[in-house]
Amino acid sequence: METGVPIFKKLRLVCLAPLIALVIPSTLLAQTTADSDHNLLDQVALLQNAIEKYEQIDQAGGWEVIPDGPLIEPGDRSDRVEAVTQRLIKTGDFKGSFFRSSLYVGSLVRGVKHFQTRNGLDPDGLIGPATLKELNKPVAQKISILKSNLARAKTLRTRLPENYVLVNVAGYELVAVKDNKVQIHSRVVVGTTENQTPIFNDKIRLIELNPYWNVPTSISAKELIPLMAQYPDYLDYNHMQLSKVQDNGLYQKVSYQDYNWSKLAPGEAYKFRMRQEPGPWNALGEVKIIFPNQYDVYLHDTPQKDFFKAARRSFSHGCIRVQKALDLALYLVSNDSGNWTKREFKAALKSEENQTVNLKTPIPIFLIYNTAWVDAKGLTQFRPDIYKRD
Repeated sequence: METGVPIFKKLRLVCLAPLIALVIPSTLLAQTTADSDHNLLDQVALLQNAIEKYEQIDQAGGWEVIPDGPLIEPGDRSDRVEAVTQRLIKTGDFKGSFFRSSLYVGSLVRGVKHFQTRNGLDPDGLIGPATLKELNKPVAQKISILKSNLARAKTLRTRLPENYVLVNVAGYELVAVKDNKVQIHSRVVVGTTENQTPIFNDKIRLIELNPYWNVPTSISAKELIPLMAQYPDYLDYNHMQLSKVQDNGLYQKVSYQDYNWSKLAPGEAYKFRMRQEPGPWNALGEVKIIFPNQYDVYLHDTPQKDFFKAARRSFSHGCIRVQKALDLALYLVSNDSGNWTKREFKAALKSEENQTVNLKTPIPIFLIYNTAWVDAKGLTQFRPDIYKRD
């Protein structure tokens, strides 16, 4: 065991993220710009206009494929720079005056960053494999993506009430809408490709303040127990309780010190349950927003804020981490007959006591999967098809 490093700081949040993703690669970190807002009710008309624009590009011959080559960084010279410029002009990402040059600087770098942001890439200005792949997607493929999302927008438009919460899983964003106006706009973290966040709609009925985290057996057996074999005091550092199913089918609290975690019999790991106490260490943060469903997914806060800086935010086991979870929870309870003030809400959180609030009027929630839309600035936004549903 390492010495001098508190285990809880190093390992406590492994539960909701793949082990290999605990440290976000720098290549995933996005600039601190807000996600593009968009009007959900106008998406049908806006996407139809976007399709027309891309069809015009297609009819004019589309764009040339940019050859493969080494990474191009700002300040570099490359014989591919002119091709990049021509490509960005086609989609309006380059706003400067075109002239033949092999030097990658200035307005062209800004154009690449604009393109990267619009396509859900890290806007670092580097022309590497990911950016080149996106630049070289045929215009016909872009049109197909837009048409798929137009069909989704048409279906969604007929279902949206005046007040609702919506999560675009592919866009890694959440909006809370009241009287057809966005009240809260937040980044979210969603499920990995192996643990996909499901797409469905339901109603938010409960807000749990200072929640317990009942660790799913699949996570405790496959991820936490192996860690306990390596770090025997893992449960203590993470404020977790342990119980085990008895012969009568009921669970009873047990001590982790009574077991050799590296030598459990096959299948025995699934007989244990773990529960994390409320507090700043809790993997669910300070609030859990519940809409009972067959998938057992929910919205929640998180103490692990750095993941919200990533351009691609598919790190969870399926539940949805909300950057502005506290704002959303306060919005939901204060708008539910107005029986909570901001002061009362903060006091309840500060107490660190577990408390559940039942909403008198459940709020519809929609989990959707849109990989393209037109934002409030009129820019056509694309996002990676992380679950391969286009």
